[in-house]
Amino acid sequence: IGEKLGCGGCMEALTRTKAGVFTAKDSLTLGQIEDLADQGLFEQHVLPVDAMFLEKPALCTRPEADRLLYNGNVLGGSQVRAYGLAGQSVKADRRTERSAKGLAGQRAEADSPAGESAKGQTVRDAAACAQVRLYDSKGQFCGIYERREDKMLHPVKMFLSGQEGTA
Repeated sequence: IGEKLGCGGCMEALTRTKAGVFTAKDSLTLGQIEDLADQGLFEQHVLPVDAMFLEKPALCTRPEADRLLYNGNVLGGSQVRAYGLAGQSVKADRRTERSAKGLAGQRAEADSPAGESAKGQTVRDAAACAQVRLYDSKGQFCGIYERREDKMLHPVKMFLSGQEGTA
């Protein structure tokens, strides 16, 4: 860097304290991970995949569109709804809620599946964002979708646990 700036420079040590939503204070050593695994407690410390995307608004499919979601199809606005609206069976995931509270100062109440309140969020608001987290009608995280010029939601990354994709 010093060479690029034309002023020279040197470094004796560098400690990364944060990378994305991960912080040094929340990290575990290999020894701690081994101890947790020996105690059968390791899985309690593994973050769910959707915790990495909490900055993206959440939508869920209507029950009749679940199969389309599981197969990675493009979805239209009538096939999705804002996450957490009345009538939706949302499966609370305490790991997502806990990780949402601890990651990068984000709050579970604001935008995590377990504590999401959908404050004023509409399908139009969420779908207008470049990318959204998409859950099935039962509250299972399935992937990241994005709205394109055709106003449809297109899959970007799918995160199916296995049984959903067999529909």
